[in-house]
Amino acid sequence: MLFILYLTILCYFIPRIGFIKNSGLKSTTIRGLFLFKILVGVLWGYINIKYSNGNSDILAYNMWGWEEYQLLTNEPKTFFTNIFYSGYNNYDSFFGSVDSYWNDLEANIIVKFLAIFNSISRGNYYINSLLFNFFCFFGHIALYKIFIHLHKDKKIAIVIGCFLLPSTLLFTSGIGKDNVIFTLFSLFSYCIYFSLQKRSTIKRILIALICFTGILLIRNYVALIILPAMLAMILSYKLTLSPVKIFVGTYLMAFVTVAVLSASTSINPAGIIAQKQKDFLDIPIARTQIPLDTLLPNNTSLLKIFPQAVNHGFARPYIWESENVFDFLISLELILYFLLSGTAIFLAKKPFISPQPFILYGMAVAVCVLLLNGYIVPNFNSLVRYRSIFLPLIITPLLCSLPVFKNVKPYISF
Repeated sequence: MLFILYLTILCYFIPRIGFIKNSGLKSTTIRGLFLFKILVGVLWGYINIKYSNGNSDILAYNMWGWEEYQLLTNEPKTFFTNIFYSGYNNYDSFFGSVDSYWNDLEANIIVKFLAIFNSISRGNYYINSLLFNFFCFFGHIALYKIFIHLHKDKKIAIVIGCFLLPSTLLFTSGIGKDNVIFTLFSLFSYCIYFSLQKRSTIKRILIALICFTGILLIRNYVALIILPAMLAMILSYKLTLSPVKIFVGTYLMAFVTVAVLSASTSINPAGIIAQKQKDFLDIPIARTQIPLDTLLPNNTSLLKIFPQAVNHGFARPYIWESENVFDFLISLELILYFLLSGTAIFLAKKPFISPQPFILYGMAVAVCVLLLNGYIVPNFNSLVRYRSIFLPLIITPLLCSLPVFKNVKPYISF
C-alpha cells in the first residue's frame, strides 16, 4: 500500500518538477518512462530476492541500510559521526580496494542515505528502489537535455539512447553505486555543458562540484578519467581549433604524463592499476570469471596487456559464454551495439565524422572507463555492470546518426 501511495505521489509531481518539465517531453511521456523504469526496478529486485540465494549486492545494501536506520534511531550522534572514522587506524590507500577507509566510504555513503529513506519505507526493498529510481531519473533527464540540445530533430533516437538501453536501464534501476554514479556523472556533465553553452551560474557550479565530489568519493578512478575529457571539451568550446585535434592533443599529453609518472616517480599510475587488478583477483572466483593476465606496475606490462584489456572491456561476454538466458541477452545486446556501430560508420555524414565537443567528451570518458575495466575486472558480470552506465554516451550519438529516426519523426510524438 505504501509503495502504491508513494508511486502515485511521485507520478503526479514528477512532470511538474522544473528541471524535468523543461526537458520538452510531454507529461505522459515522462510518466511512461518513469513507470517503465520503476517496473524494471521491481522486476530486478524480485529476481534477486527469489533467485540470488542472498548473494546480491542490491539486497546487501538494503540490509545494511536497515542496520544503519537502527543506528539512526537509537544512536543518532554515532550515525552522523562514524562515517568519518577509520577501522584501519589510518586513512591511506585512497585508491585501495581492500582494508581501506576510502573503499568502505563508497558503501557507507549509500547506506547512510538508505537509512534516511527507511524512515518512510520501513526497510522495504521495493520502496527504497522506488526512491533510488526517482533520484536516478534526473540523470536520464540531464543526458536527454544535453543530447536534444545537440540534435533537436532526433528526439526518438535520444529517448531510446538516454532512457531505454537494456543494460543501462537494468543496472541503474537497483540500489547501488552504479545508479548513483550514473546520476552524478549525468548531472555533472549537464552543468558543465550548459555553463559552456549558455552561462555559468553559482547554482550550476555548486551542483557540478557536489556531483564531482560524490564521484570522487564513490568511484575515484572515474573522477580522474573525467578530468582530461572535461579540459578538452572546455578548450574545444573556447578555442577555434578543431575539437578532434584538441582532444587528440590533450590525451597524448595525458598518456605521456601517465607514462612518465609510472616510470620515474613515486606516484605510479601503472602501480595503482596493477593493485586494483590484484584486489579484484583476490576476491573469491565468480561464476562468470574470465582469465586475466597479471598486470605488473610498469608501462611495459600496460602495453603488453592492452589488447586483452580492449577485448575484455569492449567485447566480453561472447555469446557462446552464456550459461543462462540473462547472459545470452547481455551478449546479444552487445552484438547489436557492434552492428549499430558498423552501420553508423558506413552511413556516416559530416556531422558524425566531425562531432560536437560534448560527443567527443562522452566518447572519451566511456572508452577510458571501459578500457580501465578491461585491465582490472576479471568477471564479465561486473564488466557488464560497470560498462552499462556509460553506454548512452556511445550509443546515443550512433543512433542520432541513423537516418531512419528522422523518417519516423512525423508518426510518433513525444
